[in-house]
Amino acid sequence: MKRKVLVVEDNPDMLDCVAEELQYLGHEVLRAGGVDDALRHLATEPVIDLLLSDLQLRAELDGAQLARLARTMQPRLDVVIMTGFDASQLADDGLERLTVLRKPYSLEELNRAVGTPPRTGTALDAAPGP
Repeated sequence: MKRKVLVVEDNPDMLDCVAEELQYLGHEVLRAGGVDDALRHLATEPVIDLLLSDLQLRAELDGAQLARLARTMQPRLDVVIMTGFDASQLADDGLERLTVLRKPYSLEELNRAVGTPPRTGTALDAAPGP
């Protein structure tokens, strides 16, 4: 299923890499190099299907805080948070329709994380368990 994905990553090389992978998978991609860019897209694009954000952003907001704010602007927005760090706190913060994509990830794991909208509830893990 083709989705309009807003990618938020403050590392320009990573932003390009993730955007290219999503385009290869057939998705329409909007790029944001930080929180301000992301908020501009959210304010001007009538519909974005999914927010794919790094958890650790060099900004006043992290990826989870950005997701909460983004949902006030676009309530139907699905969220995927990318992180190489422990993301267990995300499961307990009440943010619904959330998928955690653990770095490093494969193209298959990225496709699984963004390709199918997650069920409502707590955080889901896109990577297989130990």
